[in-house]
Amino acid sequence: MAARGNGTMADMELRRGAATPAAARELQALLNRVGAAIVEDGDFGPATERAVIYAQGLARQPANGAADAALRRWLAARPAPSPEIPASCLALVVRHEVTSREHYERRLRRPVWPEGESGITVGVGYDLRFHEAEAFRGLIRNDHVDLLKSVEGRRGSPELAALVAGAEVPWRAAWRVFCARSTPEFVARARAAFPNFDALPGLCRGALFSLVYNRGASMKDTDSRREMREIRDLMSDGGRAALSRVPRRIRSMKRLWPGLAGLRRRRDDEADLFERGLAQQRQEA
Repeated sequence: MAARGNGTMADMELRRGAATPAAARELQALLNRVGAAIVEDGDFGPATERAVIYAQGLARQPANGAADAALRRWLAARPAPSPEIPASCLALVVRHEVTSREHYERRLRRPVWPEGESGITVGVGYDLRFHEAEAFRGLIRNDHVDLLKSVEGRRGSPELAALVAGAEVPWRAAWRVFCARSTPEFVARARAAFPNFDALPGLCRGALFSLVYNRGASMKDTDSRREMREIRDLMSDGGRAALSRVPRRIRSMKRLWPGLAGLRRRRDDEADLFERGLAQQRQEA
């Protein structure tokens, strides 16, 4: 960690290769408040440096990749993106949905059709077949909002994707709508699906939020939804022993996607998140 002069720890400048793991992890948590979507691993590497430059742009500070005290104060003053789901969990969902902020800006800022029954999709999995483009009003150009509105409520197709190819949703707008519209909606779905949801530690809520964001909250009596029903029943019990069995049920879902590494990895990440939440709760008890 590099200090300026004889400053205190709070005055120190954090930069790539010059930050303790604890300081880097604290900075990464702050960066995730503004949509950096990075792993909070305590390693101030290239991804964290790019996230600092992004945050410096938002804060209108010189973009040099070094997080000084002024930037950290600015980040600390930003509100948490969700009152129910930790920013680290939102970052995990974003990474599984769009890979990274940088990948989104390069490849996904224009509408796409994920195929199947989906509609034209923008932002962080924001499906215009089921959601309103008006959510982006004031965040992107008005004519782009109007263009997106033309495909609302419709099943996607290559022709529809071509029709709206001129619209753009930059990352800052995508993150705002994800936090303000999508997150509350899917928190409500997770809360309705799983009893005692609000009694869980934040990381555990984040794991179930990610699960519902990806799979929905259906409890249909089919084999593909078996683990969802089992998790619901364990959550209804609510005891420590019952909750400790939830991660195994999440990992069990990997049977549904034997050839899809991304979805299998997502289930592992969600299970790990749930276990970490329970472990933190035990430590704090």
